[in-house]
Amino acid sequence: DGYLGLYKGLMVSLLGLLAYRTIYFKLSGIAKTHFANNANAGFLKQFAIAQGIVILAGILSMPFETVRKALIMQTGNAIVNIKSARDAVKKIYEEDGIKGFFTGGFALALKTISSSTLTMLYQGIKEIITKS
Repeated sequence: DGYLGLYKGLMVSLLGLLAYRTIYFKLSGIAKTHFANNANAGFLKQFAIAQGIVILAGILSMPFETVRKALIMQTGNAIVNIKSARDAVKKIYEEDGIKGFFTGGFALALKTISSSTLTMLYQGIKEIITKS
């Protein structure tokens, strides 16, 4: 594969990142405007909202991640089973159906705890700085 092996799945990865960030920031903006009047919302409520946003954005962009992983797994193999992103989508759907694109959702939920924690930490520090 050489240098071209490094770029397998790059376009799918960029599209997935675009989808994730778009969903994440849009939902964050909606949550911020919706809960802006509720200044005394507790930490757990804010954490639950942040966790829900991160999980939802991750799950909605998960098919891109699944296709990217399928393409990258072909790198370095002598026998290439998947030739393109379209072929990967077709083969994943034929093997597992729609469920195949969302495999690993629980692991994703566990992985997002750190992201939600950092979001809450950032919001807390930002509030402290703006009050000073």
